Amino acid sequence: MKNILKYVFTSAILLGLASCEDDEQNVTDLVQETVERGAVLRTIDFTNEYVLDIDEGYSITLEEQDVEDGDLLESVSISVTYTDNSDIAGDSSAATTSEVALATITAAEFTDGPFGLPRYTYSISMDDLLTAVGLSSDEDIYVNDTFVFQEVLTLTDGRVFSSDNAGDIIQGGFFSSPFQHVMTVSGGIELAFEDVGTNEINIVEGATNDGYSATLVVTEAVENLWSEVQVFARYQDNTDEDGEADLTTEDMLIGTFNRSIFTPTLDDGEVVENTLEAPLSFTFDEIRGSVDLDDMRAGDQVLIRYAVINVADRPISSLVEPFTQSVPVVSCEAPPVADPATFGTGLYTVSNEAGVFPDFGATMDWEEGAVVEIVSLGGLDRQIVDICYLVEFGDFCGPLDFTFNCDKVFAPLQAPGGGVGCGGAIFGSSLPGEANGSFDSTDDTEIFVSLNITADESATTCPSVPYTTTIKLTKI
Repeated sequence: MKNILKYVFTSAILLGLASCEDDEQNVTDLVQETVERGAVLRTIDFTNEYVLDIDEGYSITLEEQDVEDGDLLESVSISVTYTDNSDIAGDSSAATTSEVALATITAAEFTDGPFGLPRYTYSISMDDLLTAVGLSSDEDIYVNDTFVFQEVLTLTDGRVFSSDNAGDIIQGGFFSSPFQHVMTVSGGIELAFEDVGTNEINIVEGATNDGYSATLVVTEAVENLWSEVQVFARYQDNTDEDGEADLTTEDMLIGTFNRSIFTPTLDDGEVVENTLEAPLSFTFDEIRGSVDLDDMRAGDQVLIRYAVINVADRPISSLVEPFTQSVPVVSCEAPPVADPATFGTGLYTVSNEAGVFPDFGATMDWEEGAVVEIVSLGGLDRQIVDICYLVEFGDFCGPLDFTFNCDKVFAPLQAPGGGVGCGGAIFGSSLPGEANGSFDSTDDTEIFVSLNITADESATTCPSVPYTTTIKLTKI
């Protein structure tokens, strides 16, 4: 339910950090030598996630370390800043988003920890935390909101340490003294999907539109956290043509599914803890609502939004993935692929079709004749698990993602094959229009993936960019 950051001393860490001359040097000595005459406020653990209607509040355990074994400690003050990041629920307009003081802990309130250094655990209930930032109840907060806690360490000699003056070596790594901690509001629900149908609307005359079908996988932070799933659909008019009315609709409820229809998710025959799944399907008429097919335009979309109702009858949802899925409106003469789960997957050989990498002083292209595996990432998203390029300079290898769409192949912006440094990083993405890769939706024997190769702003010795490269994948 919470991802707790743990503070653990091990012999391996101590041996790695200690000098060869004194293997018995303890942690206190190490800190004193490293921070010289400064001080650190060590994070032992803290609550970095608040699950709505489940958790009780925020807690953090701190350990102060200075050159006098904690005797320089005078006090630690804690404050908080609240930020409303939720997109569909929770009215936080009255909240205080500036920094609010919560507590000042004096040295006398600290107790000795296991290493003889002063420790303190600060806790605050959610009710008190909400009151501090001007909210009346947790109905006013929602998923993705954040509470940022700041700690300020004051020493007896008058020096003050905070996130404003703590160096990087203190804030991270061994010392773990950031003087700042973020607790994010969570619904305790994770969603995953496996598309079953084509899940698109094709406006070409005579095209078959089957609606939307997917297997929904729900993972909960604790057992029995939710009771049902509600599904909404909204038509989003993204095409602005003169004289045409905006077809965008409001959310409409198209289905409610009780937890009882979901079954445990299996992984290699083993039940995945706190994870259930169920196939959900909706007809074309259900998802389009009142919008006629003749009025739709390629580029529009139907947005399918999932809301998981938790034990407190609160809907956990969002306007972005994974809670909201898109059903695109396309104009495609090509028939849909027969099986979205398996089409274009398996073992393929690689060959260079066009546009090898120029200007390196050698012919360096994709590893000719290599055998690669293509796997499904869900829907029509695919990944070449491991592909190599620029082989004359050593094997640059890694994954390459792409998507089947109509009869074209699209690739997101990425470092193909893991990327290569040339004073910067080389990136690839699909080209617009006819330059994109292609495939036959009735036959996955051959797939062409074209990339637009460019470089980031820091690149100083990269070849002339942008340019294109195309690889041909032939199924074995």
